[in-house]
Amino acid sequence: MLNELNLDALMSSIDTLSNIYDSIRIINPITKKVYYFKSNVDEKVLDYAPCYKFWNNGKICENCVSMKSYNAETTSLKIEQKGKDTYIVMAVPLWIESEKVIVEFIKNTSDSLTLKDVENNLNLNLNSQIKDVNNALSIDPVTGAYNRNYLATRLPADIYNSAVNNYPISVIMADLDNFKYINDTFGHLAGDEALKVFANLAMMCIREDDWIARFGGDEFVIILQNTNKSNAIRVADRIRHTLENKKIFYNEMEINITASFGIYEIALDEVTDDYNKAIEKADIELLKAKKNGKNIVSAK
Repeated sequence: MLNELNLDALMSSIDTLSNIYDSIRIINPITKKVYYFKSNVDEKVLDYAPCYKFWNNGKICENCVSMKSYNAETTSLKIEQKGKDTYIVMAVPLWIESEKVIVEFIKNTSDSLTLKDVENNLNLNLNSQIKDVNNALSIDPVTGAYNRNYLATRLPADIYNSAVNNYPISVIMADLDNFKYINDTFGHLAGDEALKVFANLAMMCIREDDWIARFGGDEFVIILQNTNKSNAIRVADRIRHTLENKKIFYNEMEINITASFGIYEIALDEVTDDYNKAIEKADIELLKAKKNGKNIVSAK
């Protein structure tokens, strides 16, 4: 059960912690709104810039610790980079006046997180290590597509943005056909190669603002921005057709793969609802495609 406070009590708590942390923010990770910001040099109420602007990013963070905390309803930690400085971010979910928000406690730990080579008087910057850690938290290591952690971070914000800007957004649920047969016949490494081929092919068939995540096993979720159902069908069929004509060679063995697709155009009134329901509806269509012969596209 989340802690519930009123705004005055929360402000009082923040005041007592302001000397410990460099910055403290109250945000809604779905809408990306900053309700309150306090740092060593500044204090603001309702900052209209999106929360990710703090990190000098022009896009949503790939590994949003606050979205993770929001979904899991538990405190989460993350290491983040801003310029030459390294920060630890602690995200804590709270209820304020019937709204779930995240309080971010941000601490600059550049000195303590810099490895010092005393003998050579060198400082080893951790930028690359931090990037590798954050990538590991959002990228599927087998296929290079995003993973379910990223899906849970990104999709709620995309649904919200589609409703606010009144543009359609569609989900494609894709599943490789007869994947168990590929693993059993050619081996699991061949199965991994089939997954890589599908992910790379799908990435080539979608636009820069669209994205794909490995949902689990041989299932993938593809999110199409500003795309209605009819156009999503065209995209899915393009991926399907390209895949069935693609020959995969693994250890001199030829493997032919196909995939089935389920499509759901997300209703705008689902913006405040559980994003998993949109995936479930796309999955229902995917099951129809499987039952109707595989290697086809189904949409409600």
